[in-house]
Amino acid sequence: MTAVSPKVVQSLNLIPIRATTLTVASGASISTHQYRARVDIPIDYNQASPSESGRFLMGKQLSVARLPYQPEDYDVLLGMDLIGTFHMTIYQNWIILSN
Repeated sequence: MTAVSPKVVQSLNLIPIRATTLTVASGASISTHQYRARVDIPIDYNQASPSESGRFLMGKQLSVARLPYQPEDYDVLLGMDLIGTFHMTIYQNWIILSN
């Protein structure tokens, strides 16, 4: 499942659609909320939003979970619910997603 940080939930004014429990990598169960959100992937690093002239790999509407903490270095963890809709190639230091 794709997950977003509390900062994303707040900045997009997402409204919870249901409570859920996640099992994280450590095996612990964590209570959180799910939200509906459209997730698109920027192709260029210099983009801030899909409304700008940059190019995006079109994602889809998902139920996303709220992370129970605010990460320092990222705001979205892409889950297989999104990644599974693309072809993924890992080449040297690049991760290449395509439709």
